Amino acid sequence: EDDPTLDDQLPTLCTLGEDALLLVLEMCDSVTLCALARSTSLFTRPAPGEGLSLPERAAWAKLRRHFASGAARPYEKGAAEQHRQVLSLHERGMLRPGVLHDVPLHAVEGAGSGWEVAYQAPYQHRTSDADLDEAVPRDARYVLLGALSMTGARSTDRYERGQAVGVPLPDRETLEDGSALAFSLLAWGRRDTVLKATHGEKEFEGGATRSDNLEAGVHFYRWPAHAIGFSSDPDLFLYYADSAIKRGMREAAPGDRLSWNLETQSTGGWRAGLAYDLGDSTEWYKCCYYRM
Repeated sequence: EDDPTLDDQLPTLCTLGEDALLLVLEMCDSVTLCALARSTSLFTRPAPGEGLSLPERAAWAKLRRHFASGAARPYEKGAAEQHRQVLSLHERGMLRPGVLHDVPLHAVEGAGSGWEVAYQAPYQHRTSDADLDEAVPRDARYVLLGALSMTGARSTDRYERGQAVGVPLPDRETLEDGSALAFSLLAWGRRDTVLKATHGEKEFEGGATRSDNLEAGVHFYRWPAHAIGFSSDPDLFLYYADSAIKRGMREAAPGDRLSWNLETQSTGGWRAGLAYDLGDSTEWYKCCYYRM
């Protein structure tokens, strides 16, 4: 038979000792920690001698384990950023090293993501250097480049000659509410890495080249007035965009390559992993975000 006094004997969060409470909080996700941090003074005030509230200490303890295990890439927390916000990045899969695939749109644009839109346009649009330089604040810490298809295309789809084939489209309602949309691929890094000019506008004439501009397993490149993008492999073939795949040339990790033209002589586009020749596409979108 149930003991009616049992509930009175069970400890509540507010009656647990600090060490026990911290262990409990370390089992919580970032959403729960944020909610607790807005609740009572027990969770909003800094712990004596710590400078951090209990939810912040719990988030930082979880992050330390992820960083130590190599499960999370190095990350420099912003001055006004909470450890809970960084933990949210990890939970959304955004702290994995390398080129990321099939990341849900809400992981970048959802509430509390911390990413701000700098530039979004169909691949048909002729992107310029100014589109990016003027849209990303000079004091932004990180910049993200990604490709998203409004048809719901994924990197795991089958592609022939640069086009997805045999893939049923999501229904219109699913597409309109955004739940089916995901970045086929994206990568991000420090502003001065992602937007760095790695090839001279006039000195480099195009062709086989490489980029040693590396961060977290991704090689970023920019050839002003010609192309910008990234690859998990340093070897590139720029004409203008990274186009070895169309020329029948061998290249490593073709699905990890994003490349946009930065000129007005040909088309917009050009590449999103295995999808290419996107210069006239109004379904694929070029997306750039920044993080302060």
